[in-house]
Amino acid sequence: MYILFKSNDYQTDPMEHRNQNGYIEEVWGASESDPTLLWDAFYTIDSSTASDLAVTLVKLKDNTTAIKHSSDMTGQGSEYSHNLFFTLHDKAITLSDEFYYALNNNIEEDNLFYGVNGDTVDQQTYEKAFDTYTGEEQPIIKSSIGTKEFAMDLSNPISSLENVINTLTTDMGDFANGKEATMTPELEQAITDYSYFGNIDKRDALTYESMIAYVILQKIVESDASGEYGSGYTEQTVKNAIKEYFNVDLDPNSLDLPSEFDLENWNWMYYKDGIFQLAASNFYEDVVIRNIKKVVQVSDDLLFAKVNDLNFDNMNHSFNTNLDFDYKLYINKPIEQWPDHAQPYLKRELPTYLLK
Repeated sequence: MYILFKSNDYQTDPMEHRNQNGYIEEVWGASESDPTLLWDAFYTIDSSTASDLAVTLVKLKDNTTAIKHSSDMTGQGSEYSHNLFFTLHDKAITLSDEFYYALNNNIEEDNLFYGVNGDTVDQQTYEKAFDTYTGEEQPIIKSSIGTKEFAMDLSNPISSLENVINTLTTDMGDFANGKEATMTPELEQAITDYSYFGNIDKRDALTYESMIAYVILQKIVESDASGEYGSGYTEQTVKNAIKEYFNVDLDPNSLDLPSEFDLENWNWMYYKDGIFQLAASNFYEDVVIRNIKKVVQVSDDLLFAKVNDLNFDNMNHSFNTNLDFDYKLYINKPIEQWPDHAQPYLKRELPTYLLK
């Protein structure tokens, strides 16, 4: 995964390079364990190199990808080109080759210069080496004199990500293109049961609240303690359920949950004296409206499903409109058929894939 963002003194170890006021370029690799930072670079806001920098991803002839950094300028009888190519070797991104070209028509002798990796070379050697990095380019940052812009349209990121996911889906072989399974009420209910999972990553404690929400709101665990604000659930009851369903050893003290009710900083759940306490409300989180797009029978005992959900913010709709609205009447209707007053509180999620 390739990312570029502005840093402003918000990150601590092990990301020391982010503790600066400037622009950070990073390449991350995914693995079966933790994501790995393969490479990073830092550009100060006032750096002349960064202000002229253009970045592209180049698909090379061997189907690998290189990161291309280029600075090109012309004017007043001179030309300048500086290109750096970074590639992946032994699970690390490294500088593979550096190319430098300069032409200065304002001088009579030695006005032309070609360089490869710090060595002066002739034009033929330069062009032959540079040609090895010829390929289809995907621009990341476009740059010209006095201007700079992202090459990708970032106005609707959800739509852009959805297009990528749908494209990947077409390459998933039997998982996406196999024989469609017969939809039964039992199968539909089984897929719908997992609609409140939220964004769960068992390696990231920040997502553990989604796990707690699932076991409580889906009534996998029952209230077994009195609550100051609503229902109460003992720590051990919740920990046992989280271990059984997600194989996660929950430490409630690491979740930074509030211990007191606060209307100004409302939270659906509190943790105090070994008890998870729910606020007395039916609006704990968005209503998830599960839309099952496709279910494929991969094997006798394995199903692949694609879903594209809607979220309805029932709480804010109620607070802001003061309308008595039964959203359940519209669950099976397309988003366009929902009433106008409900439209601002509907949000289409990215496609989700399930294996069962």
